[in-house]
Amino acid sequence: MALLRRFRKHDRTEAYDNDSFDDERKVTERFPKAVRIVLALAACAAGLVVAVFLLSLTPLFSIEKLEVDGTEHVSAEAVGKLANLQAGTTLLNLDEKKLIEDIEKYPWVGNVSVAREFPSTLHISISERQVASIVYMNASSVAWYLDDKQRWIEPVTLGDAGSAHESLLSDYLAKARELGCLLISDVASDVTPEAGADVSDQAILGVHEYQRSFSEKLASRIVSYSAPSLEALSCTLQEGVTVSLGAPVDIRVKESVITQLLDAYTGQITYINVRVPSKPSYRKLGTESVSSGSVDEVLEEDFGELAQSESEQTDEIDAQSYESDEGYDRSSSEESFADAQEDEEA
Repeated sequence: MALLRRFRKHDRTEAYDNDSFDDERKVTERFPKAVRIVLALAACAAGLVVAVFLLSLTPLFSIEKLEVDGTEHVSAEAVGKLANLQAGTTLLNLDEKKLIEDIEKYPWVGNVSVAREFPSTLHISISERQVASIVYMNASSVAWYLDDKQRWIEPVTLGDAGSAHESLLSDYLAKARELGCLLISDVASDVTPEAGADVSDQAILGVHEYQRSFSEKLASRIVSYSAPSLEALSCTLQEGVTVSLGAPVDIRVKESVITQLLDAYTGQITYINVRVPSKPSYRKLGTESVSSGSVDEVLEEDFGELAQSESEQTDEIDAQSYESDEGYDRSSSEESFADAQEDEEA
């Protein structure tokens, strides 16, 4: 029995050893297989790169046709010239980055996308810059288009050097309304735009900050800005109200004051000053005087005067009515007294 137990124990130990060996063998077999797969994939990738490189040195897939989606200000012909595809350029050896950079040099070009259509067609799509404002330079009769990213596009001329300032201003305002953009006028004479360059003038950037920070409701009512300097910014609303804004700080507070005054005096205000929003001022139609103070003070003063005026008018009417009634009673009494005397004498 003891011998049998030793045999069974030896048999189990040997079984355990065999299982461990099988596990190690499986791991050993699996690892080389994974390595082989990785090496095979790497070899395929390398072979593909080499194949593409070799193909790019051949005339295979040469660009024979260029398709361009032109826009209003960017013609397909202009894009073709900017692309400047050299003979021997193929869909494989095309330097796409340089191609896009060359096309983006055109002032009106916003974004460029390139698509390869094998075997021989290159397709280029253009998105045009959007005009956000027309900037009128007071020093000349020339204005400039400015896009929504505050970059100069190109100059625009609607008059000549001999045209009156007010006439030019009216023409450019009409053009801005036609395009659905802003007019920025009274710009300093030292502002020198360059097509494709970013705006550096602080006053113009201040205009952008106001438009970006105002609510859509107020921003959509603004038709033009005057921007002689950052501290002297002002705007004109659709209804003809001029708003002196000052530097672009406390913008939300200023908007709140503007909105309260416009709502309180609908169609009655011609001028609002919110450079110091805690002490705004305004001018009403038909007056030269300017009311000032806090919003509450201004409204209270104006509506207090209105209430007082209405009260005085009411008192005056009551007084007139009283005098009328009193006169009527007096004459009636006098007539009655005279009648009584006549009766007594009779």
